[in-house]
Amino acid sequence: MIGPSKTQRGVTLVELIITIVIIAIALSGTIIAFSNVVGRSSDTLFQSRAIALAQAYLDEIMGQPFDRETPDGGAPPYAGTCRVIGGDEDDRDTFRSVDEYDGLEFSPPELASGVISEGYEGYTVSISVSCVDTAAELGDGNIDQAKRIDVSISSPTSQTAVFSAYRSNF
Repeated sequence: MIGPSKTQRGVTLVELIITIVIIAIALSGTIIAFSNVVGRSSDTLFQSRAIALAQAYLDEIMGQPFDRETPDGGAPPYAGTCRVIGGDEDDRDTFRSVDEYDGLEFSPPELASGVISEGYEGYTVSISVSCVDTAAELGDGNIDQAKRIDVSISSPTSQTAVFSAYRSNF
């Protein structure tokens, strides 16, 4: 009778169970890391769309004069007191100053030139304009007038981003 060879090797049940446990731990860590990355991928899409919307609205608004009484070409600067009068979103093509955008809200977003491309359904754009004391807010000691424009972008998932710009009286 021939017995088992001394060179014959195998895997014991204990070694097999330890190997399975180690592989399961490593695999579950990889799956958790992957799911976190996939879960955050929508943040990047929202940020990209919010930046594009804010830039489009700020470009439109910043192209307007400081005040309705500002002469064509902007010179001389408006000499009156800073004021914000607000406007009607239906008459945006007749807007003549930055402050007429105050209080406007768009859902879905729409520029004066027309509707923004698809993919922005459920987004809301809110605009506020306010007069600021540049000496206090900017700390430059200058008493020139300025208007702060805040464009708030809200996504369908309730994420919100606020973009601000200053329009000075020059």
